[in-house]
Amino acid sequence: MRIGIDAQLAAAGNRTGLYTQLRRVVGAVRPLAGDRVWLLADAAANRPPLGRADAAVLAAAFDGAKVRLRRGYRVWYRLSRCNRVDVLVHNLHGVLPRATRGANVYVVPDVIPLAFDYGDPDFAAPYRPFYEAARHADAVVVWSEHTKADFLARVGGDPGRVRVCPLAAGPEFRPMARAEVEPVLARHGLADAPYVLFVSTVEPRKNHAGLVRGFARAVAADPALPHRLVLVGKPWLGGAELFDLVRALGLGDRVRHLGFVDDLPPLYAGAAAFAFPSFYEGFGLPPLEAMAAGVPVLAAAASSLPEVVGDAGVLFDPHDDRAIADALLRVLTDPAARADLAARGLARAARFSWDRTAAQYLAAFRAGYDRFAGRRPAARGGG
Repeated sequence: MRIGIDAQLAAAGNRTGLYTQLRRVVGAVRPLAGDRVWLLADAAANRPPLGRADAAVLAAAFDGAKVRLRRGYRVWYRLSRCNRVDVLVHNLHGVLPRATRGANVYVVPDVIPLAFDYGDPDFAAPYRPFYEAARHADAVVVWSEHTKADFLARVGGDPGRVRVCPLAAGPEFRPMARAEVEPVLARHGLADAPYVLFVSTVEPRKNHAGLVRGFARAVAADPALPHRLVLVGKPWLGGAELFDLVRALGLGDRVRHLGFVDDLPPLYAGAAAFAFPSFYEGFGLPPLEAMAAGVPVLAAAASSLPEVVGDAGVLFDPHDDRAIADALLRVLTDPAARADLAARGLARAARFSWDRTAAQYLAAFRAGYDRFAGRRPAARGGG
């Protein structure tokens, strides 16, 4: 089975969580598919247009995967590798047309634009064509049961075509000795005090403000608490308001924003706890990465997060600052509770693996291809 994967988001320089999962999926699926996998992108969709050097960079980033660039012409598309695969996998932010000679499989990470109110009535408009196309796909891949249910409720489609393929933490997320993490903590100015970590782009859905308010309550309830709150991730929406809130609450150096960092695994492993107060997720990979690193996890009891965390973390109401503060105090002031959560988190994280995810993806691709192949005689007869 020949598999083409729309890698436009990677070709365009996207380095968010979508890029990370795409790299993981491609790396895990290629061996199972006999390396009959191609990364596909539209060269003309970028400015300046992508060339051979860009294709080589993309191939290197994906450990030598084969890359093909189409040139944006309809005739070229009909003859190109993009339309000569058995399965064409469409990702969010992709630009390739639907395949006509193979199955179309859509990876829907979430329905956040339809489910979360960003205060902009036009926010969801650019995403609707992708969701509508996914509704008619030969197969749809989602990462959680929650996303499957929300996709079917908000978009529609055949439940039998929607496959749940949970993600997994990478092998770099693991418990580390203090000597291993110390140089990284020192580089970020974090070696002198314990800290609570939160990894996420700064935007309203992630609920940074709720975590900051909960942290302020925890500090007020126990002024001897030595911990900092460390935020990792680029600001997108609401960054200025968040940092105004930090100052207004008098947290000063208690809250550190590191922005985007490349050395995440040691920051996870060195944390006293990991907090994830997001209102809505399609999966929630950071809590799983924290559990794999042996770090106690506190997470919102919202959307897909209970599926990921299970009983291995402390779940709280993300709308309740007091609940967030109570969860922080429970974990940060009780060594036995931290040790128990760390052990349960490691066991929980071990239940997720990229090998299993890759097998589930491949099964979804095959199901999509079988559905397409079952239609082909009728389609040819009507042509």
